[in-house]
Amino acid sequence: MLDPVRMLCDGVILSIVASIYLMRILYLNPRLLLQDYPKAVQEAAPPKTAHEARLSTICSGSVSCTRNACTAYHGG
Repeated sequence: MLDPVRMLCDGVILSIVASIYLMRILYLNPRLLLQDYPKAVQEAAPPKTAHEARLSTICSGSVSCTRNACTAYHGG
């Protein structure tokens, strides 16, 4: 049975966690999200270093793992 209060609480918690995670990434190294910037900004920026590319992959993977874990936990 769907519980609207539980959905709202879970949504708020996940939104706060995701916002903190993204703000931390942007504070530490905004170039990690370079693929999400407008094309003009991407073309003006120098290419990512090997270290930045590896960190981008790790950050993307952690977001995917978190999303999959939440889906599995809620039986989706």
